[in-house]
Amino acid sequence: MSLSRWTGIVLICCTIGAADCGTFAGGTLRAGGGGTPIPRGDGGGAPPTTLTITQFDWSSGFGNIFTFEGKVTGGDGSPITIYFGNLPSLVGKSVTVGSDGSFLFTIQLTSDDYGLASAQAVNNNGSKSNVAYSYVFH
Repeated sequence: MSLSRWTGIVLICCTIGAADCGTFAGGTLRAGGGGTPIPRGDGGGAPPTTLTITQFDWSSGFGNIFTFEGKVTGGDGSPITIYFGNLPSLVGKSVTVGSDGSFLFTIQLTSDDYGLASAQAVNNNGSKSNVAYSYVFH
């Protein structure tokens, strides 16, 4: 065999050996995960501390009954409260976020309640999320 063929074989063996050691072209392998890669950005650290409302929507039923629901991510582990606003019946209303980050609030709106409803998450330390909006119509 020529030297160039030996170099190719050694290179392949080294590449396979590197994959066995926990790294490959697709990222880092999960320890004991049978070759399952760790998704990028999952360094196993703490979740992001920035509060973010990632979902905010509503549904309506009979008699102008509206249910507002959504999802919050981030935070430092302290309780989170959603404060609603921007519509007369929503101003000053709030609801506690569940341990899974979801919130649900049902209220009867009036004919004056149309336009952009708002929601903002606030934790016990005073950290605030983005303000999320959803257009309400009857």
